[in-house]
Amino acid sequence: VLERGRCLGAMEVDFISKDGVPKEAIISVRAGALRRQAPASLNKPFRFSEEEAAGQGLLKFDIFQRIGRGYAVLKPGSDRYKVVLSEEHCMSCEVGVRRLAGGDAVARQPSGDDLSPAMDSVTGVKDAKDY
Repeated sequence: VLERGRCLGAMEVDFISKDGVPKEAIISVRAGALRRQAPASLNKPFRFSEEEAAGQGLLKFDIFQRIGRGYAVLKPGSDRYKVVLSEEHCMSCEVGVRRLAGGDAVARQPSGDDLSPAMDSVTGVKDAKDY
């Protein structure tokens, strides 16, 4: 509930209509630093807890469309993967994946410096399909 630019309590944002928004698009709603995302075809409201919505009198809406997709099949002993996102648009990325100790999982966001420079195994899409 918004009152004079302030948010009071938890919030639920429900789309009453989505004119011109493709069903395959992703809708993103942001309140402060917190973002919720879902496919446009999913007709469920976005919910923000009281803590997440505290003091937010502004909502930001973004519509995203997929321009590429890729997969990496994680293999024991491999920590670096090449992912082809779109052969048509020559898009790919290389990602580093490392297992975290039990308590570190999702507790903190790694900085760019946290990725190990000693990554030596590069696996392509062909290897992922063969796996």
